[in-house]
Amino acid sequence: MVVFGLTVGLINAEIAFRIAGTAPLSQSAWDSSRGWQLQPGASGWQRSEGHAYVTINRDGLRGPEVPMAKPPGTVRIAVLGDSFTEALHVPYEQSFCAVAERELNHCSALGNRRAQVIDFGVSGYGTAQELLTLREKVWRYSPDIVVLAMCTGNDVSDNSSALDTDSWLNGERCRPYFAHRGGELVETTEFRDSILPHLWCRSNFALRESAIVRVIGDPIVLMYSSVSDRFGSRAPSPVAGHEPGLDDEVYAPPPTPGWNEAWSVTDDLIAETNCEVVAHGARFLAVTLSNPVQDYPDAGYRANYLKAVGGTDIFYPEHRISALGSRDGFPVLNLAPQLQSYADTYHAFLHGFSNTKMGEGHFNAQGHKIAGELIAARLCELIGAPGTSQAVRKPPAYCARPRGEPGR
Repeated sequence: MVVFGLTVGLINAEIAFRIAGTAPLSQSAWDSSRGWQLQPGASGWQRSEGHAYVTINRDGLRGPEVPMAKPPGTVRIAVLGDSFTEALHVPYEQSFCAVAERELNHCSALGNRRAQVIDFGVSGYGTAQELLTLREKVWRYSPDIVVLAMCTGNDVSDNSSALDTDSWLNGERCRPYFAHRGGELVETTEFRDSILPHLWCRSNFALRESAIVRVIGDPIVLMYSSVSDRFGSRAPSPVAGHEPGLDDEVYAPPPTPGWNEAWSVTDDLIAETNCEVVAHGARFLAVTLSNPVQDYPDAGYRANYLKAVGGTDIFYPEHRISALGSRDGFPVLNLAPQLQSYADTYHAFLHGFSNTKMGEGHFNAQGHKIAGELIAARLCELIGAPGTSQAVRKPPAYCARPRGEPGR
């Protein structure tokens, strides 16, 4: 009778949470290759940061339904990224992907064609998962241009098993990593190949289907993450501008061998993404987004943060990735300097929401708007440049060499 009573009570609670819609949104599902993906058909309210009703389409993408077959007269742009790109914090129509599509359709270089921007962003992804998404999902949509939207605040550490501070508890260690082995870039898949991590990861995402688990589990995960960031071995001294989940070490040359390797792997993953895109006859654009402290509308605040964390250049990640693009021959759009200029001019907070804190967290609607407009302008230039057609172009010579080779 006790077991029966508990079972009935749990079933009733589950039904009540689902009807009331009070459980946190669950949009992630297990994926044996990338660790997790967006749950096809998922929907619900996201209220923890910003406020938006989120829908995931039938193929597991944020945004409207998109036919895989590209319509005639369409220039398709696929955008790879993490939570900044998925943009759960604003209605999809306000996301930089949607803004870029609207703006791009005023581009004279399109002629009689129309632009279609498809959002492949998934919260928590690093560059390795984005490369695998390109290989396993994006090519089915026959894009003409592939955009890699990078969050430099945590993408570099997300690409390193040694530096990734995400927890097994929230499932974000359930990801593949790449590492240099014998001069080659090799994928490591502990989350899939080791029995206990595999069982934990599959169970973790399966349990998220329950509204009760989400109601109880999300506060526990948030509390654990906060404590881990504050007291963990890599936690920095508390300084204005530091945010849990973002790295302070990216504003200077790599401070340790671990960071040097993480940057080296990240460089090679970006280069590999370009090689993959070129081999499919498409165009590649790397976009670095902005971390909240980079466009905080107070120069003194930014300078004090940089001094406190031992940084040398608030735009170090942008300069490094631009240098990589110059060396390997692909275009790079750095948003942070332009967003900083906008924020200073208008004293505008481009990150943060009324239910969190202005100047922290993800892009708000204004941040998405400015970012989308800047991305659209660069894409318009790219579309108007020679060689935008799908005719297969020869990949650069470095694409035939192993990643991690000296000189790369």
